[in-house]
Amino acid sequence: MGDTIHDVGAKCVIDAKNDISKLIKHFKKEGKFSESIQKTQGRVWREKDFHASHLRVIYDQFKDKIVDSYLNKELDKKLPKLFSCIDIN
Repeated sequence: MGDTIHDVGAKCVIDAKNDISKLIKHFKKEGKFSESIQKTQGRVWREKDFHASHLRVIYDQFKDKIVDSYLNKELDKKLPKLFSCIDIN
């Protein structure tokens, strides 16, 4: 509770750093990654897909309290289908 959209972004960067470290360790040990075919539809979110207007919803409609709104079950809890080739835990 209390995290802003920028707090969430910073935590994502920290988690990504930790995941990349695990991936490097896995690659050093195994020498390769196994391949998997993605069976769900989706797309990669690219920098060019981002527009500052996306933040207007978070700031104007949610007053930058989107995390609190989610945790208070005020938002849809539809989870995305994630694709992963290896277990890095």
